[in-house]
Amino acid sequence: MNFEVEYFQKDDGTYPVEDFILSQEYKMQAKIFRMLELLENHIN
Repeated sequence: MNFEVEYFQKDDGTYPVEDFILSQEYKMQAKIFRMLELLENHIN
């Protein structure tokens, strides 16, 4: 079973979680995006 990660979108059209991730240093961004990818591809 695959999952789809969706970011929360505010009424003004912004994505606060994505903004937070992109405000992190490159190495931390890579770790976060890798974890999200693992969640999306998790198979039970």
